Amino acid sequence: MSRIFILDLGGLGSTQALLKTRAFLEEGPPDPVALSLDREDVALDLTAFLESLGLIPRIYRRGPARLLLAREADSPEILVWHDAGGWRAETDDQEEDEEEIIDLLQPADSASAGTFGPEPSRSSQSPDDSAAEDAAVLVGSQFMGAGNDELGGRLTQNFFDSLAAPGRIPKLLAFYNTGVFLTTRESAIVEALRDLEARGATVISSGLCLDFFNLQDQLKVGRIGNMYEIINAQRRHARVLRL
Repeated sequence: MSRIFILDLGGLGSTQALLKTRAFLEEGPPDPVALSLDREDVALDLTAFLESLGLIPRIYRRGPARLLLAREADSPEILVWHDAGGWRAETDDQEEDEEEIIDLLQPADSASAGTFGPEPSRSSQSPDDSAAEDAAVLVGSQFMGAGNDELGGRLTQNFFDSLAAPGRIPKLLAFYNTGVFLTTRESAIVEALRDLEARGATVISSGLCLDFFNLQDQLKVGRIGNMYEIINAQRRHARVLRL
C-alpha cells in the first residue's frame, strides 16, 4: 500500500473542517483518507459525513489528538498508533520481507492533494453534486427550534454544515426576522453560505428586516431581497423548508 497522507484540521470547527475535507476529497486523495483533529465534536461530525460517502471511518485518540481514518470496504485493515514521533500505521497485508513496522502516515495539504492518487470512485460521491435542487430554505430565526438558545445556535450551525456537504443544494436560501443575523456576522455559518452561493444557490436577506435591525451595511453574504421574493419562493419551488 502507498503512503497515507494526513490532512491537518487542527484548530478548526466543524464547518471549516467539513469544507476543507470536501475540497481534499474533490482533489482526489488516495484511499484511505486520514484527518488529523483536536476536537471530539468535529471528529464525530466528520465521521457522519464520511459515512454518508460510503466510507468506513474510525477515530483514534491520544490525549487531545484525534486521527480520523476512513477507508473503502474493500481496502485492507490498518493498524494505527501514536508514539513520540506522532501517528504511525501499518497494514495487515504487508509482505513478509517488508519491515515489521511501516510508517504510512505523512502530512498533506488540500492544495496538493490531487497529486496523491486517482479520483475517488463514483460510488463514494453523491450524484449530481453540483446540481441545485428545486427547493427553497426559509430562515426566520438565528436559532433552530425553541428552548435553549445555545443549543439552538449549535443546531443552526450543524444544519448549514450539513447543507454545505456534497450533494444537491437548494436553489434559494432566504433570511428574514432574526435570521438576518446569520448573514450579517462573520461566522462559520457565513462560510458555509458563501460556499453554497459559489455552487449556485441564491442567498437573500430581507431588506425590511435589515433596516429594522440597522444592519443595512453589514451584509456578509448574498444580496438584499424583499418579501415578494420570499412569498414567490413558496409558490414557485417544489419544496420549501422553514428553519
